[in-house]
Amino acid sequence: MWRQIFIHPLLFIALNLRSQTYYFANYGVQNGLAQSNVSGVVQDSSGFYWIATEGGVSRFDGTNFINFTTEHGLADNNVSAIFMDRDHRLWLGHENGALTRYDGKKFVQINSRLLPRDKKIYSFFQDKGGSLWICTASAGVIRIMNPAKGLNERLHIKVYSAREGLSQYVFSACEDAKGNMWFLTDVGIRVLDQQTRTFDYFRPPDMPLGQVTSLASDREGNFLVGTTAGSVSRYNISTGKFDPLIVQPSGFQAAGGAGPNFIFFIYQDRDGNVWASGANRGVYRYSAANASVTAFNTSNGLASNKIRSITQDSEGNIILGTSGEGLEVFSGEKFVSFSRNDGLADNQVWAIQKDRKGRFWFGTNEGITVYDPSAENERRYSYYTTRNGLPSNNVRAIVADKQGDLWIATWGGKVIRFDMAREQFVQTGALNELVNSLVSTLLIDRSHQLWIGTYEGIVVFDPATHRTRTY
Repeated sequence: MWRQIFIHPLLFIALNLRSQTYYFANYGVQNGLAQSNVSGVVQDSSGFYWIATEGGVSRFDGTNFINFTTEHGLADNNVSAIFMDRDHRLWLGHENGALTRYDGKKFVQINSRLLPRDKKIYSFFQDKGGSLWICTASAGVIRIMNPAKGLNERLHIKVYSAREGLSQYVFSACEDAKGNMWFLTDVGIRVLDQQTRTFDYFRPPDMPLGQVTSLASDREGNFLVGTTAGSVSRYNISTGKFDPLIVQPSGFQAAGGAGPNFIFFIYQDRDGNVWASGANRGVYRYSAANASVTAFNTSNGLASNKIRSITQDSEGNIILGTSGEGLEVFSGEKFVSFSRNDGLADNQVWAIQKDRKGRFWFGTNEGITVYDPSAENERRYSYYTTRNGLPSNNVRAIVADKQGDLWIATWGGKVIRFDMAREQFVQTGALNELVNSLVSTLLIDRSHQLWIGTYEGIVVFDPATHRTRTY
């Protein structure tokens, strides 16, 4: 979804390694976001982004924001934590300890005397068995054993706090391969043993220097530990040893300024890279490929050094929630070039469209080149010209309709439809009787009508009824 937005050229400067500037797209209040302090972002199964802010929760489709507040059923507008469970229910934790659940149709406040009163909900975690763990600032951790129950059914809730050997302040939760639960608290890391159901204090001899300020699990079942010393280490469950990943990363402190350098948030992306944010220091990335550390801050592209959350969307973009500057979206710092040398029919590209099969259609002055990234090297490129049905090789625009068929505008050959099911071009007589042969642009509106920009004006065509009107 984000990649559809980033068609414009990226501001990317690479004079040398130290002066490299990265491109982060920023989305804030000026774009429609409810509020600029973002505590978390999740993506639902439909591709929508849900953004937790101090002014409610915003839903973003890549273009437009829709904002929800207490007027729509939220328990409070200040959302301090956000989570999407395995049943696609959205959970919102609030600064005042309230809890909201959204089932895809409506927001409902969860009422329980066991929830904290006027104290912050920090985070959520769902274990392998399906239980939802809610980390709070005064009630320890709250476990909902049946979060999938309907709103009219009784939720089975259990609380673990100082009385059970945990703490009143629990910031985050994780689970290891044996089913033991790990909790980051104000007194360090506590582990709930799955067998004995008792809490143990975790403090091995080679623990990194400094107080632990962040805890996350990686894809291998190990744990990532951040400290007040600005370090990030991986704790290997099998060996019981710590491997340092980030130790006072070069250039990070100077760019972020003076003050504490504790690790605020840790996240591992799908490539195994570890991302960590520091207190007012921006964010830095540990590369799994070459063990290098890259710092991102206001000196090389970020709009804010205060990063409150990190996640990755379905397209691989890194989404950063900031304090005061809304969302930052990082799509990667590398460009992949396509030219005649790689297989394009022509270097002058007028149109790009991705079809429902994942192929990219490039409209050029020498016809259409179709690029299939999933195919073997010799079959990645295919071509359409006047020899196999294209009315003109000068292609100016390509758009996809709701059926997935492609409409192609040409300069000199009017408009033609490509039927995806039959994999062939289809002429539309009623349309082309009114369209000038010189077509420069196409657009499909929300009513699924095709707007055609020509040398002599605009033609609007309804594919369902074949009705046309001209401007």
